[in-house]
Amino acid sequence: MTRSVSDQRHERIGAWLAEHATGPVVVLCAEAPGEVAQGRLGVRLESCLAATPAYRLVDLLIAAGHPLVIARAGCRLPEPAWLTTVARIVGERRIATVDPVPPGPRGLLADLSHPPVSRRGLLGVFGGDAAQPAHAAIDEAGRLVESLRRLGTIDGDTEAPARALSLTACTACGLCVRVCPHEALDLTHAGTISTLTHAPDRCQGELVCVEACPVAGLDDNGALPWRAVVSGEPRVLGTLETSTCVRCGARTTAGELCEPCAFRRENPFGWSPPPIARR
Repeated sequence: MTRSVSDQRHERIGAWLAEHATGPVVVLCAEAPGEVAQGRLGVRLESCLAATPAYRLVDLLIAAGHPLVIARAGCRLPEPAWLTTVARIVGERRIATVDPVPPGPRGLLADLSHPPVSRRGLLGVFGGDAAQPAHAAIDEAGRLVESLRRLGTIDGDTEAPARALSLTACTACGLCVRVCPHEALDLTHAGTISTLTHAPDRCQGELVCVEACPVAGLDDNGALPWRAVVSGEPRVLGTLETSTCVRCGARTTAGELCEPCAFRRENPFGWSPPPIARR
């Protein structure tokens, strides 16, 4: 997968942090004035903190191997809501926020807009540095899951966007699978058994699947904890006996014919109006 310029810059910063970080790393908003104190290591973001994807802070934390201190002095936008959530997930001692930039003589500060090249980078190996592996996911939500998985130790009880779905009725129509924008649901068939599974690490909680179910068989039971999301273990929502429609080949619980094909057999010459329309 082709990495963006921004991705490559973060990989270079990650390799640089892995070489130089010996203690807490100060992270400055792109709009924050000043430098970091002598003896401290800092990174200035390439954009406002509010516009920085959450996963990139986790990646910086992994690369540094030490806590991050977020200095927001001079930032015009309010603190993003995701920052508090990520700090809670990874531990508030690992990501903390301060308003003033620590004063004192100038320390070592790297700018993400013009990231330094580490000694390993000069040898052409920074792109594959273990501290900043490339992300497989395309969307920011998927990348955050990947980063938290790499970090390992998290507060798994914090609520994630993913929802705890349950199945009370199903016709194996697969509509919920098709409407999910993140491919978080999967309907598989083995013999006469059909199984509906849910992948929490892909679910973003829009609940379009619940709204689309024609038999109102999917229920939302609240948010799942991040532990369930980061584990990547799919959840089996339910299994049911199905057969293959002899007319169209679709899976069905209705018997020989699925409901649409049964309707067409009963109305071979076209649409039949409902009883209320005949009055």
